[in-house]
Amino acid sequence: MIAAICDGMGKGLSANIISSKTLKLIDELTNANMTSETSLQILNTLYYIQDYQDNYTTIDYAEIDKNSGEMLLYKAGAAITYIIHKNNDI
Repeated sequence: MIAAICDGMGKGLSANIISSKTLKLIDELTNANMTSETSLQILNTLYYIQDYQDNYTTIDYAEIDKNSGEMLLYKAGAAITYIIHKNNDI
């Protein structure tokens, strides 16, 4: 299972548009049967080459194995993420 949260730079409509586009691209890349690492490298490259447009977003991206309960968490520019376990340990 893949879960992602994005926060576009700025405020209002422009921030909403960039985060929505980022989430759509993440969805398209992960549905193309690429690994999360490859998908995020492509996403990072796309944002890097369009640097002149000043369109940035933070990303919290989690790949969760529901069978093992393990999670890989990728972060880009986002605030601290807290993982709270069933026993309330952080």
